Amino acid sequence: LFYKKFRKSVEDVGCKVNPYDPCVANKMIDGKQHAISWHVDDLKSSNVDKKVNDRFHAWLQKTCGQLAEVTATRGKVHAYLGMTLDYSVDGEVKIDMRDYVKDVIEDFPKDLAGKVSTVAAEKLHEIGKGQLLEEPMKDAFHTMVAKALFLTMQARPDIRQVVAFLCTRVKEP
Repeated sequence: LFYKKFRKSVEDVGCKVNPYDPCVANKMIDGKQHAISWHVDDLKSSNVDKKVNDRFHAWLQKTCGQLAEVTATRGKVHAYLGMTLDYSVDGEVKIDMRDYVKDVIEDFPKDLAGKVSTVAAEKLHEIGKGQLLEEPMKDAFHTMVAKALFLTMQARPDIRQVVAFLCTRVKEP
């Protein structure tokens, strides 16, 4: 519901939604691109002109800020969707997810922890004969797999095979 309403709102003010990523919209303002991306209620808006960003923030507050203030951050370094986006060097962006990985490890339930020499061991695809997990461990497993899946898509494609297999286990872990 939020997606449909927000998408319509940005289209109503002249933004064109990207046909390849429906959570990205662009609009040219005074010859400069204004890019908007969003995931649920986390948005990233950028334009070289500070006034464009100010106007977008005011519009966003008016459009979406009925329940709570729409907060904004400015500057060269931003936390966005588990990533640290660093624009300190002109023309470059450095994306860092070490804090996200650290948080995932710290949040990992100790009852599910174990040690292996490699995540892609020979027996990776063998289905164990152990008992199914009980609540709340079932939920914890699902959460950790979802976080790992997000990580594979953003920064760690090297763990994709293992995470893909774990995804097949979330229904009945």
